[in-house]
Amino acid sequence: MTRPLRRWASVMVLPALGLLASCGIPTTGVVQSGVPASGLMPTIQVYFVTGGVLHGVSRRTVAPPDVESALQMLLAGPTPGEQTEGLRSLLPSLESPPTALFPTEAPTPDQSAAARTSKWVQVASRKDRVDIRLTVAMGGKTDLAAAQLICTALSAERVAAPGTRPLPVTVTAAEGREIRSSDTECPA
Repeated sequence: MTRPLRRWASVMVLPALGLLASCGIPTTGVVQSGVPASGLMPTIQVYFVTGGVLHGVSRRTVAPPDVESALQMLLAGPTPGEQTEGLRSLLPSLESPPTALFPTEAPTPDQSAAARTSKWVQVASRKDRVDIRLTVAMGGKTDLAAAQLICTALSAERVAAPGTRPLPVTVTAAEGREIRSSDTECPA
C-alpha cells in the first residue's frame, strides 16, 4: 500500500471507530417479545351450501385448529362476499335465538376437559370420536346441515393432525337421528 493510501485509511478508521463506540445506544439484556413466528397460519375448509351442494371455503386460523373453533367459524356464517357468491349456511347463525335446547350434559371421563357447548351445537371431542348434537330442529335440511358440520370438523382434524386418520364424527339431529361421517362425502 502506498503511503498516502495508508494515511487516508488510518484517518478514516479512527473516526468510524469513534462513532461506533459513542453511538449512545445503551446495552440491554434479552428483551422478551412474545412467541417466535411459527410460519404459515393453518388453513381449514369451512363448508357452506350453494344450490343444494356443499362448497368448501378456506379459513385461516391463528392457532392450531380444533373441531370446536372450526365449528365456531362455521356458525359465524359466510362473509358478505361469500353471500354475494350464493353461499349460505343451513345452520342457525350465532345471532339467531335457539328454539329447542337439549339439557347440557356433564363431561364424561373420556371427553376433553374443554367440551364446548353453544346454543345450537354441542361438541364433545373424545379420545376415539367426535360427537356433535344439534340443539334445534332442522326439518328437511338435517342431512345437508349435518354434512356442513361433519366436513368442517374433518377438515379441522386433518389440519390439526396431518397424516393421521381423522376421528369419526357423528351428528345427532334434534329429532334424535344420527348422521355419521362415513355416510358423508366432503368435496375437496
